[in-house]
Parts: sequence; C-alpha cells; structure tokens
Amino acid sequence: MRILVTGATGFIGSELCKQLTERGHDVYPLSRYIASEGRYDFYQLKRRIICDIRSGDRVNQIVREVRPEVVFHLAAMSAVSYSFLSLETSREVSEVIYMGTMNIAEACQTYHVPMLINASTSEFYGHQDVFPIPEEAVPQPLSPYAVAKLAAEEYLRYLGRTNSLRHCIIRPYNTYNRSRVRKEYFVVERAICGALRDGEVHLYTPYPVRDLLDRDSHVDAYIKCLDALNRINGEVVNIGLAEGHTIQQMADKVAAIVTRRTGRPVSVNFDMVPDRPHDIHTLICSNQKARELLNWHPLYNLDEGLEIAVSDWADVLGIKLERE
Repeated sequence: MRILVTGATGFIGSELCKQLTERGHDVYPLSRYIASEGRYDFYQLKRRIICDIRSGDRVNQIVREVRPEVVFHLAAMSAVSYSFLSLETSREVSEVIYMGTMNIAEACQTYHVPMLINASTSEFYGHQDVFPIPEEAVPQPLSPYAVAKLAAEEYLRYLGRTNSLRHCIIRPYNTYNRSRVRKEYFVVERAICGALRDGEVHLYTPYPVRDLLDRDSHVDAYIKCLDALNRINGEVVNIGLAEGHTIQQMADKVAAIVTRRTGRPVSVNFDMVPDRPHDIHTLICSNQKARELLNWHPLYNLDEGLEIAVSDWADVLGIKLERE
C-alpha cells in the first residue's frame, strides 16, 4: 500500500514509518526539516520529502506526485506549553496544526485519496466531569494547541459532510518514551532522565491525573487502522489505557524502577506550581470504541511501558542498568 506520513521525524511518526516499511508498505515520509545529528530518524539515509505543511502549493504537489492510498497526518507542534508562550508562538502552533490540516485535507480531496487518518489529541476534551471520557464528550479546550486541534477536526468533518472526504480522527492520550528522538522536556521523560542521570525526579505538580500510553501501543493503533479502512470513515477514536494515574504515582513508579535497576536511591520532588496555565486536572480515556472498531488494545500496562522506557533512555544516555 502506498502511504504518506506527515510528521515523519516525530517520535510517533518515525516509529510508524519504520513499522509500515517492515510490513512491506511503500512509505513516503514527509517532514519539515532534516533530523539533527544523533537524533533517531528511520529515514535519515532513506527516502525523505521535505515540506512545510503550511505551504498549500507544496502539499498539493506532493500528494499529486505520490498519489497515496492512505495519508497518516501526524505533523504538529506537540509541546502544549509552547502554544502559551506568546501571541507569536500561539499563532505558529495554530498555523501548523489548523492550516496544515486544511492543506492536507484539501489535497486529499482534490486527488481522491481513499483515506486520511488524522492525529488529534486528548487535550481536545479539557475539563470534564465524567470518566472515562467517551468520544462524544463536549470539548472544552484549554490551550491554543487544543483549540487548533479542535478547529482542524471541525474542518475535516466539514469536508466529510460537503465533499465526502474519507477520514478518521484518532485522539491519543498522553504518550511517552521519546528516547529515540531524545526529547527530554515532557513530563515522563523529565522524570526518567532525572532519575537516571541525577538520582532525582524533579517535577512541578503531583496532582494531575493522566492516562499514560506507551509509544508502541500508540503506533499500533495506527497500524490497526489499516485493517479497518472499510469501517472507520467519519469515525473518531480515543487511544489510551483507560486508566488514570497521578503525576506523583508515575514519578514514584519511575523512581522505583530506576532504584531497582541501578542500585541507587532516587528521590522525588515537586515545586508545587502548575506545568502550564489552566492545566487540565484529569484525563482518563474510554478505549472501548478502539477495542471494538479497530480490534486494538494496549500492548503494555503502565508498569511494563515504564520499564521499557527506562531501558531505552538508559541506552540513549549511556547508563548501565542491572540485568533482570
């Protein structure tokens, strides 16, 4: 199958490209830049298409030339806190997410791409009162990033209603294990890297409850979409463990794993300030639809996923762990 993947140098996009290629698909990875030296990029020495998805002309050219059977649209600026920094960063995030999705969707419509699979976010939901959160929950976005994702979803639904654009929206919950792209500033990554390097987990607030999903389970959901193309058109699907853990609980688990694997004690400390303005208190996924529609289920629970992430980050950081 001929597949175009946007956001191909991201930690999900790069792993998705790798797995799709290993399964025999003809993969066209689209990215805005060439990955820096030392950063994992499956396509560093392979086929690569450079494109800023804010350029509608360039996106049209690529879709016209590739003629993909499926587009996985993962490209975004994924650090939610970055969208808060200033009007300039808010505008940049919004342009990449909303205008980029418009450009991809319009090109898919123009060149009759059979299926567009769009990566949205659990940030879409904002503050909710009922948990786990079903796909039908009324959105209450609390960041420029989430507003842009909501707008992008609405544009896809508009094209689906008026022009019969075939699409599916995936809403993944907080995903971790960015070891291969060496991004340390997300909350689980900060906990793991601090524990491994310094014997100290130092985070901001222990109270938010998150549904924490490992990288491989996240990627597997996209792979499962390929087996369900005839039944996912127009659908919105949550991807998560359907379990909530506080940041404190996650940090304690990381500390225990690193202590056991290194023989060194690890302390856990919090500054007691929010990670970002208007932080969402609780996000817990209802994954029933993913199980039924995609025949998907998480590959690992949180303890198993954190064990793998600690091992992967130790390899990246050059830290020796005890064998078990």
